[in-house]
Amino acid sequence: MGKQAVNPFLPSYEYIPDSEPYVFDGRVYIYGSHDAYRVKRWCYNNYASWSAPVTDLSDWRYEGVMFQREEDPTYKPGESFMHAPDATRGEDGKYYLYYPMGGLGVAVSDTPSGPFRFLGRVQYKDGREYGSLWGDPMIDDPAVLCDNGHVYLYTGYATRRPQNTERLDELGRRYVGAYCTELESDMITVKGEAKLIVPGANYAEGTSFEQNEFFEASGIRKIGEKYYFVYSSHRLHDLCYAISDYPDRDFKYGGIIISNADIGLSDTPRAFVGNNHGNIVKIGDEWYVFYHRQTGKGGARQACAEKIKINPDGSIDQVEVTSQGLNGKPLVARGKHCAYIACNIFETAIEDKDSELCYKQDGTDGEECAQYVHGMQDGSTVGYKYFELDGRENKITLTFKCDSNAIIEIRRDSECGDMCATVKLSPSTEWTSTTADFRCTNGTHALYFTYRGDGSASLLDFEIE
Repeated sequence: MGKQAVNPFLPSYEYIPDSEPYVFDGRVYIYGSHDAYRVKRWCYNNYASWSAPVTDLSDWRYEGVMFQREEDPTYKPGESFMHAPDATRGEDGKYYLYYPMGGLGVAVSDTPSGPFRFLGRVQYKDGREYGSLWGDPMIDDPAVLCDNGHVYLYTGYATRRPQNTERLDELGRRYVGAYCTELESDMITVKGEAKLIVPGANYAEGTSFEQNEFFEASGIRKIGEKYYFVYSSHRLHDLCYAISDYPDRDFKYGGIIISNADIGLSDTPRAFVGNNHGNIVKIGDEWYVFYHRQTGKGGARQACAEKIKINPDGSIDQVEVTSQGLNGKPLVARGKHCAYIACNIFETAIEDKDSELCYKQDGTDGEECAQYVHGMQDGSTVGYKYFELDGRENKITLTFKCDSNAIIEIRRDSECGDMCATVKLSPSTEWTSTTADFRCTNGTHALYFTYRGDGSASLLDFEIE
């Protein structure tokens, strides 16, 4: 079996959320934050660069550190962290990286992968920083678009709880929605006034955004002659979109593209609920949404992607989270699969207990080591979507650790579907393999693994033969 693309699409020890995907010169590049394993704080590491050829989305290559926070002269050790960035190719052919760290920094590079060098901070013509004046938008999660000789900058943040008066922070910065402002051709100087384009909580009444107000995570794309603004709503876990004929006004709510817990497609969360951030991109002839999943381990989020369809009327239907991701088609079932590619992870039988269910690794941050599913207890379920089976598969081997005698039930299509296998587990403190009979009808199926019994178990991988 050849290499297949899976979710998360980067190595399991790499944590890059908030990814903005772009295609430059035949390769897909992502620009995102950089979380650290075993560190509860988000965006702890320097920006890292990864890319893949458009012809093989399973072949991601580490390009190195894209930008080091120490290069920003305002950097303060232990205090300055670089949250979600964005990038664009300017009219001059150079690449510009926009990142929030105190204010809004800009770095420039001759190549899309960097390294980027500090250029300056977005500022007014008189030298005062954008975001520093009373009534300026909150500087958070910037997005940038070069369009027909114009440079548009998007940023903003909004509270999740409605306020009776305009929400300002202690510096007088607006917390009321997403804003767009035009920059000069130097990519750094503010040219026009900031315009509110998508309202936040308490400002959307009577608009198309009511119940789907902006919270954070600005993203922008131009598709044909339409402008798509992608953002995280006040629900946090979903990515919504809005459409306009203009880059800086008249946006109308479109819908939800994806929820990282499949909320909206399921009555209950099917994965860890948490913040979400990403954007859409066309790779070859297909469109994809990039987003991140929560691992259940604090500030360690991972980049994922799903194929989407832009309908003839310009709308985008909500898509589900999957294990196949950028593969673009179901995974070939025969072969060995890492347990951490589970796209669904949830519990149904645990009450009044502390849950330890999560994706986990034993190594330190940045160390090349395998992630696995940890803390499965009675009723814990992990699901994989989707596999292509020919109906002749007859064995499945699980690699696990377990502190009790238990079983894992494997069912097709849902956690309540037809049984494909019952695998007996025995106590083991080391990774141990066990094999059971496996039966499943041919076709495309999801597989769900549910733990039954006392104690808990960890699952490293499984092989279908």
